[in-house]
Order: sequence, then structure tokens, then C-alpha cells
Amino acid sequence: MSSRVRNFIISFIIATLIFSLVAIYGVKLIDKYILNPESEKTEEITEEPTDIPETAEPTQTAQQILGNGKSFNFVLIGSDYQPDVYDDYDVPNDGKLTPARAICADTIIFGMFSKEHNEFIITPIDPDCIVSYNGVRMSLRRAFGYAGEKFVCDKVSLMVGLAIDYYASVEIDALIEIIDHLGGVDYNVPETIEFVQYVKKENGEDNDEDDSVEDDEYEEKSIILQKGEQHLTGEQALALLRYKDYEGKTNRMDLGADFTVSVLKQLTADYLNKQNYKSMYAFCASRVKTNYTLAALEENLDMIFRFSSMSVTYISYPVKETSNGVEADTKKGNEIFSKYR
Repeated sequence: MSSRVRNFIISFIIATLIFSLVAIYGVKLIDKYILNPESEKTEEITEEPTDIPETAEPTQTAQQILGNGKSFNFVLIGSDYQPDVYDDYDVPNDGKLTPARAICADTIIFGMFSKEHNEFIITPIDPDCIVSYNGVRMSLRRAFGYAGEKFVCDKVSLMVGLAIDYYASVEIDALIEIIDHLGGVDYNVPETIEFVQYVKKENGEDNDEDDSVEDDEYEEKSIILQKGEQHLTGEQALALLRYKDYEGKTNRMDLGADFTVSVLKQLTADYLNKQNYKSMYAFCASRVKTNYTLAALEENLDMIFRFSSMSVTYISYPVKETSNGVEADTKKGNEIFSKYR
């Protein structure tokens, strides 16, 4: 290879290296100082701050929202016992009960204030679920008349897989008095209904040995409720809850649960209610059989009176039809409520 060719190749390689270096750094310098001179300032401005501004508010927890109190479960029982109307309830006969008219649980509702989830859960329990009482298979509705509130709570506890902290059972006359004491309840009646009940006539006399509702001692009383938003008295509320011939998607058990939520909303909506909670408790406790004490109410007062801030969850309890009647599906029921343990 001639010296002229060799010198050309060496010069070409050196020139290429020099051009590459100039190109790399030259482009950066041109971009920084000619094409984008504000880039350094922009980078300084867009850096994330390391300090949290004083005006930033942290997310509130359930403890902060609901204040004092703790989660608890309860069972609400509505009894159809009307001793002022009927006098033929089961009576002892040689140590046994004569099945004339039984005291029954017309409504059974499981409820929960879950502070951890900031949630109120409500579940109607079918009172026709078959249970065993003293070796006899009968409905939970009927067993209540023999065994009382604790028995019902124990059965519901098995159904949901959770301990029951409190119970309250209310009879028909007491329900009417409580609703009227609240000044009535606003409720959206799902459909127009006509409820007929038998009541004793004033100064009525029993002209028959048979104590049935057809006796001259009783008379029919009709209550008509129009579909739509209504302000219900205690007597009208009772008609709404006891009416059995709803059509379409209206379910009597679900309606009872929904009505319970409406009452809770009204009880906890007015600030004055919180100021008068002692008198309210005294009035209700004198008419309801319950183990929910005034001390328990005061312990959970903040949480209960912030009911409007809680999400409300309706859960339909699973049942299965058997040859013996309706039975609770305890396996599915326990799975549903496992998140609240």
C-alpha cells in the first residue's frame, strides 16, 4: 500500500472520530442554549416537593367519622301478640299447651352496625324457617312463642355465623305507640293497599262460646294507603307491615327491613333527637323487651347518630325449599357474613 493511500485512510478515521464527538456534544449544546434555553428552569420547577403543604387534609378513618362506639349486631323481633284483641291464646291444659292461638314472631330482622366498614347491614330472616325446639320441628315464627327472644337470637346467630349482642322484641300495640311518639314516619308506599283487621268493639259482648273473630265482640276496620310518599301514623305503619298481598317485586320481609332503615334515619337525622336520647330511650324501653341498655346506647351514641354517613347494605338471607318446608342455608349464610367477623 502506497504511503499516500495509507495517510488518506488514517486521516479519514481521525476525522470521523472527531466529527462524532463534535456531533454528540454539539447537538446537546445547541439544544440547551439555542433551541431550549429555559429547560433548566423548567426542571427545577417540576421537581416534586418533599414537604406536604399545610392545607392538605388526610383521609378520614371510620374512627374519625363515626366517633366513639364499636361494631355490634342485633336482632329485631316483631310479635303479633294482641291480648287486648284476642283472649284465646294458648292456655295450659294438664301441663300442655292447647293450640288455639299462638304467640308468633311476625317479623325477624338481623342488623349490624359495622364501624370497621362504615356500614349498616340489614337482613330480614324468614320466620317460616324450620327449627328444632325440644325435639319438635316447627317454624321459627312459632318457636318464638314458646322459647322467647334468646332462642330466636341463638338460631339467627347460627344462620349468620356471628354472635348476637342485643335483641329487641316489640308487640303490635307498642309499635303503634312508638311510631306515634316519633310523630309518624315518612315512607314511600310501594303500592296502594287496603288492610283489614279485626278489633274489639267498645263495650262489646261475646255472644258465642266460640272465641273467634266472627263473634259480635269484634268488628272489621279498614285502612287504605295510597301508593307513593306518605307520612304514616303508627296504625298506618302497622297496616303497611302486616299486609300480605303485595304484588310484583314487593316482598313483605324486604319491606320490613326497608321500613326499619327509614325509622333509623328519622331517629338519627334531627340533632335534637341526640339531645333528647334519654327520654326517647325511656319511652321505647318501657314498651319494648330488650337487653339494650341506656349505657350501651351512650357508648355507641356518636356512631349511631352518624347513621347518615354510613352505607346501607341489604342482604337477602339464603333459604332452601325442602319437603319439610323452608330451611335456612346456613353454609351460604355463614359465607356471606364471613367478611364481618
